[in-house]
Order: sequence, then structure tokens, then C-alpha cells
Amino acid sequence: MPRSPRPALILALAFCLLGYEWSAALEGDSSSPLVGTAGSPSNQMSRPAAASGSYQTADLEPDTVLSRISSLLKTSAQPVDLEFFVDYFGVFQGNPVGGQSQGVAYSQYLPFGFVWREPFGWRGGGLRVSAVSGAGNNLSETIGNAFTVSQAWDGNTLFLYQAYLVQKAFDDKLEIGIGRVSASQYFATLPAFDLLVSGGLNSVPIGLELNSTFTGSASASWFAGARWLPMKETVLTAGVFQARADLGQTGPYDGLDFGLDPDDGTFGVVEIAWTPHSKEFASVQEDRQFTRGRRELNGNGVGFPGVYKLGAYVSDQPQVSYPGGWGGSPFGFYGIGQQTLWEQSPGQANTSQFSVFGGVVWSPPSGVTQMPVDGFAGTVWRGPWSARPHDHLYTSWQIGSFSEPYAQSQGQSSAGAFESVLNAGYIIQITKEFSVQPDIQYIIQPDGFGQYGNALVLGLQVTIEL
Repeated sequence: MPRSPRPALILALAFCLLGYEWSAALEGDSSSPLVGTAGSPSNQMSRPAAASGSYQTADLEPDTVLSRISSLLKTSAQPVDLEFFVDYFGVFQGNPVGGQSQGVAYSQYLPFGFVWREPFGWRGGGLRVSAVSGAGNNLSETIGNAFTVSQAWDGNTLFLYQAYLVQKAFDDKLEIGIGRVSASQYFATLPAFDLLVSGGLNSVPIGLELNSTFTGSASASWFAGARWLPMKETVLTAGVFQARADLGQTGPYDGLDFGLDPDDGTFGVVEIAWTPHSKEFASVQEDRQFTRGRRELNGNGVGFPGVYKLGAYVSDQPQVSYPGGWGGSPFGFYGIGQQTLWEQSPGQANTSQFSVFGGVVWSPPSGVTQMPVDGFAGTVWRGPWSARPHDHLYTSWQIGSFSEPYAQSQGQSSAGAFESVLNAGYIIQITKEFSVQPDIQYIIQPDGFGQYGNALVLGLQVTIEL
């Protein structure tokens, strides 16, 4: 298993931060002695010689260092409105019982990049570029199940992820995008998905990726599309993507193949969303943050916030074709939603809140469809304890059926062929940038055909968002 770079990354950034602030101090008052001073001359205070320098022990505590690094990344290029980011998602998991076999695995997803707003004075424009370092192992290969148990698994590779231009207009009611984009950046997402460790729902319902060339968090393709807010609480989104079956495959993918091959197809998606009483979706914006950061379903104080989406997709390039099946062009529909049922202080950001979510993806059981039906439901309780207002307690359930052509390709029958996952977890928000997340998954009928026993997966996700 490759070694994780996270300790070295944090130390390197910490030293860069110290050097940056030390240099700033020298430049700000080169005539003042560093020993025995702190801040501006009006706030100077004497110190013993042994306590020289501008840092105390508390300044090197992990939460202080992470907070300062995050602030530095966001403000270091403010004059040109350039914001850098580095995030880390590390998942440690093991399945003590069930599945094809038992084992442990570590998976890592480390995105980094920048967002440049209105470069060179381009009014309403923007440039977004990101890359990802993936490492570890896929525990689902050991278990033999379809619903990937770790959302952080994207192969052992370093790849260019997204690079695209945006243009906003009409008071942010219209956004046009063009470039290399993942479909999950614009379509089929919910705030609840961002919380989950399971790759079955984070970043999108996995049925979309199994049945088509819908790109998730592992790859991106050429794209042109727009998001429009025609009226209050209504958002229309449409996009056309380059379709290639190998874009969803991890390993050799590096994101640097910018070509358009004669065998490439097209993949189109349209979506309409209703966002009642939702403060976060009052104007056109990215559904998911450009990084893997979590969104919150905050209300406007008038009513309980919600997000509801209906979408359809079609492509002339299948992800895979199964012998004996009919049809060669994948298409399907999805309906997803999340609704707040209770808020402690309506209208206040990050107030204690309870919401439910659910949805279904349906694709006709053709020769290019692996999972015709992918359904799910769950709950999210933000701030379950008054002393922990930023923690999250979540539960989810997901089930998917398998098509007859796919079952025959595996030498099985589609009668009773399904896989289901019960999931629960708790996000402990230690600081604004750092959280740990114990998670448990119970997989019913891994692989869908009853060949393996039900599997228990115990896990812990560590998240750093800078």
C-alpha cells in the first residue's frame, strides 16, 4: 500500500506558514528587534530572552496550524481573487465477516487546485482547476460487492481532474461553463451525499455511473453547459459531455488526454430543481463545492429548506455492452430530494436541524444496463447535541437490482438479484478544518446473486479541508 503523504503535507504547509508570517513581520518593521516584541509598537510587551520570536507553544497546536494554513490559502492571492485549496480524505476500513473474503484497506482522495474569480478583469468570469492524488486499495474488490464502500477510492494515481471556464451573468441567475468537467459537478447531487463514506451515494447514486458514461469523482471529460434560474426557487441545468467508456476507469487515467477520438460519443443530461426556502440555492452556483467540501442545507428563515431534482440522461456511447441484450444507447431518469423536517432556530446558519433524503435512478434493463433500479433513503441530524452544534449523525439505506443481460454475463439469473446496504455514521467536527468520522456499513447479498454472505464493514474517515 502506498504511504500516505498527509503528515508530510501538513508539516510542509505549517513551515511554509511560519516562514510566510515571519517574513511579513520582518517586512512590516525591519527596524524593530524581534526579541521582546509582539504586534504593533503600541502593543509591545517585554519577554525574557528565552522566549524570543513571535510564536508561543499554543501557536503550533494542530487546530491553530490548520486554521492558519486554511486562511493563508484563501487570502494569499486576494489582490487577484485567486483562492487555493488542499483537502484530504482518508478512509480506513475492514470487514471482519462476510463477503467474498475478509480484509482491511486504506483509501485516499487528496484534491488540490485553485479558483480564480474574474481573471484579468473578466467581469463575471472564472477559471477553476484541480488535480487529485489517489492512493490505497479498494475494499469492495475483497468483499465482491457493487456499492463501493469508500468514496475516497479512485485508484493509485495522480490525475488532472477538472479545468474549466465559467461565465456568470444577470445577477448570478445564469452560469455558462465550458472545459473539462465531471458530470457530478453539476448534476444529481444532494447535500446529504457529501457526508457519506459509502461510494454508493457519494458523490452521486452509483447506478448513474454503472449504467452510463456519467463521470463522478474519478474523471472528467469535455463539457459545455449552463445553469439558469428562471424564477425564484427553480433551477434548470443542461449539459453535453464527451462520452468515453474508459473515462470512468481508474489506474492508468491521468486526465491529460485532451483529444477527441473518432470513436468518442456524446452524453447529455438535463435537470430541473426546486429549492424551497433554501438560502444556499437562492442564486446559481455549483451544486457541490469545487473541492470535496461539504455543503449545508441552510434555510432562509421563512420555512423549512429543501432540494428536489428531476433529471434525464442519454448517450450514444455505452459504458459496457452485455451479450444478448437489446439496445445500444443508454438512457434513464432520476428523481432525488432532501427535505428539512425540523430546525431549532430557523434562518440561522448551521442551526441544529433534522432532514430526510431519498430518491431513485431508473434505467431500462437493456444490454447496456447493469443496475436498472437504484433506490435510496436516509436521514441527517446536524447538531444532535447542544454541545456539538457542528457534528452530524446520519443513516442511509440503498438497494439496487441487476438486469438479466448483466446476470447472464455473470452466469447467473436476474431472479432475486439485488444488493443492499445499511449505513450509519457520526461526524465529529474537531475544528472547522478537521473531522473524524466512524462509519458502519452492512452489505446484504454482496455481488447481488447470493454467492457470498452478508458483510459487515467498520470504518473511520479522517477529513482535512483547507
